[in-house]
Amino acid sequence: MFNPIESKDFKINPFPYVIKDNFMEDHYFNALILELEEIEKMKRRVWSGDKDKLADPAVWPDENDSAEEYPIASKVIKHLRSNAFYAPMIKEWSDYFPRRHGVTVDFVNKNLSKIARSQIWLDAAGKYVKIREPHVDNHKSIITFLYYCRLPEDSSTGGDLTTYSLKKGFRGFKLATLKDSYYFNDKDIKLEETIRYKPNRLVVTLNGKNAIHGITPRQNATVSRIKFIGCLNSEHARIDESLENAPIWKIFYYPLRFSQKALIKGKKTFFGSTPSY
Repeated sequence: MFNPIESKDFKINPFPYVIKDNFMEDHYFNALILELEEIEKMKRRVWSGDKDKLADPAVWPDENDSAEEYPIASKVIKHLRSNAFYAPMIKEWSDYFPRRHGVTVDFVNKNLSKIARSQIWLDAAGKYVKIREPHVDNHKSIITFLYYCRLPEDSSTGGDLTTYSLKKGFRGFKLATLKDSYYFNDKDIKLEETIRYKPNRLVVTLNGKNAIHGITPRQNATVSRIKFIGCLNSEHARIDESLENAPIWKIFYYPLRFSQKALIKGKKTFFGSTPSY
């Protein structure tokens, strides 16, 4: 059902990641697309709001969805939580775990069934949907993946994954996005690669403070941007040299975030509402 991840699929610059095209065998992928077309019709939302706001995606399955109706999609989700799926990455990246995440290979292998997550994620359709600017993933994530299942009728542009390197080392996060502390200033990063949003393409990344990536805005989308997403996520993991402990964060960002929270609390107290941002 799935084609094996091979050594040639592994990349190391600007950070360790995998690109695997034709991840599923054609017969199964075609059957999967038929199921995803039905799921997409059920979950689709069209975003028509401010272009600078994020369109929160729908997910499948949720508590109201019957997974039994979509057996291929359910099998994919199960595989993407399995030891069989993660085994090539764990073997290839085993030396990184202790110094990059503070966990061992034994810990990952023993706890994989507890820390592995996967689901279908559907970004909204619309004339212009801004998805995510350059960022790093949550510091509790060890490995993350995106499995692209672009529908045949999707004629939109964008929605591509971009990778970046730091120009002069870590210089802090983007002050304008304090709600999400892991965004970067454009002036501090350099675009390294654009990985197209194409069907049956798997991208797996090893999280870390240099694993900077983003997703380009989608334009003229009439259907959802569909992918399976997931990760190995553990409370015991951490990004090496935690970004939040960097000197620039302690000096500038902590006071700013404290002031922001105080302003929000004050407005809620006096005006009875919490501002959106």
